[in-house]
Amino acid sequence: MTFNKPLFLKLLGDETFIKKVKWYDEIESSQDVMKSKILETNEFHTLIGAEDMTKARGQYAREFITSKGNGLYFSIAIPKKNILNIMQHTKLIMAISIASAIKKVTKLNIKIKFPNDIYLGTKKICGVLIEEFKLTKNKSFLIIGVGLNVNNESLPLSISEIATSLKIESGNDLSREQICSNIIKQFTENILRYESSGFNFINEEFSKHSVHHFIGKLKSGEIINCEFVGLTDKGYLIVFSKEKQQHYTFYYSDLVKIYK
Repeated sequence: MTFNKPLFLKLLGDETFIKKVKWYDEIESSQDVMKSKILETNEFHTLIGAEDMTKARGQYAREFITSKGNGLYFSIAIPKKNILNIMQHTKLIMAISIASAIKKVTKLNIKIKFPNDIYLGTKKICGVLIEEFKLTKNKSFLIIGVGLNVNNESLPLSISEIATSLKIESGNDLSREQICSNIIKQFTENILRYESSGFNFINEEFSKHSVHHFIGKLKSGEIINCEFVGLTDKGYLIVFSKEKQQHYTFYYSDLVKIYK
């Protein structure tokens, strides 16, 4: 069933920064369409989404596999504020928002794999891509792309061992409009809380949703078992290895596997 824009806007209400939605049958990338829209209109209050994307991408330019009519594939934009580490902090805020929003709808045990991959058990259901888009010398936006497997009944064999969908795990068809509106409302609320309370809010909320046991790779290449401790002020991950009796700070690609 095609994404219902009027229903989405009704569920969204009037208290978020998203006022309009443009939803396509097929585009190459919602990130690129959003950048073009900002260039043309200097306006960021529109959500850009599609039933399918032919050139969807994740972090490090990795391919993201879509399934027409089954997933949530969209981008939003916010002005980049002059706050230290805002890019990394925004990644964490969006991950927290997605995890909270999905839990409200499904009651599933959603977890975040640092910094912004969303997991059910040991399988990924959602990825987030954040890119800075410089409009002028003094004005930039953060373009936030979300790819969430919602009503996929199956996944390609190439990723079926490492990815899943909300329908596969819950056994139910879910409202994409409800989940999407919940994500935007939660993100709006969390951004406001961050601006008023600072980084402590992120640390507290991320701790509630984070995967707590995983395998990490040190700079030496050594693999260690570790446990979640918290986040640094810059938004990086602090872990503890019982085997080494030592704390480590992890960045992005250092987490190679998670436990249930």
